[in-house]
Amino acid sequence: MKRTKQLLTASGVAALVSIGSAGVVTAATSSTPTQADGPTKILSSLVADGTISQTQADKIAAKFTEKRAEHKAVRSQRRAAMTDVVTKTLGISKADLQAQLKSGKNLGQLAGDKKDELKSALVAQIKKMSADAVKAGRISQERADKMSANASKIADRILAGKGRAGGQAGGAGRFMGASS
Repeated sequence: MKRTKQLLTASGVAALVSIGSAGVVTAATSSTPTQADGPTKILSSLVADGTISQTQADKIAAKFTEKRAEHKAVRSQRRAAMTDVVTKTLGISKADLQAQLKSGKNLGQLAGDKKDELKSALVAQIKKMSADAVKAGRISQERADKMSANASKIADRILAGKGRAGGQAGGAGRFMGASS
């Protein structure tokens, strides 16, 4: 029975790491709800019912925080790389790019007669970033292949100001760091 409980706990912790790495586990004293409240509540309930100790919960929470920081750093690097591609292709400064995006223009509008050139540069960067993610162990080769196969569609969405894939809020402005 104890072995079964340990296996279930290990499975639950693995699921928490998978789900919770997208959000930061907040301190128990935080009164502001966040995306990470789910993992925090789950960890608290596991401590309360004796499944894991508070020390174990603290270690898991620290791992969430560490993984979130790593995720933010990678995201910042990707954003900077995409911004560099756009500014170099269009021959504008980052400040000009951000100002234009904040004014409501999308990348396709900004590109004008360089739209096809910018799309090609974005497609190449998307493929490079997916290959880099495979090398770093962040995604599978299968997922990278799907991203590469859809790179043209993703670039079209970025150019239209609709974000990377599924209509994400902020569109290209957010993707290029122009949103607040």
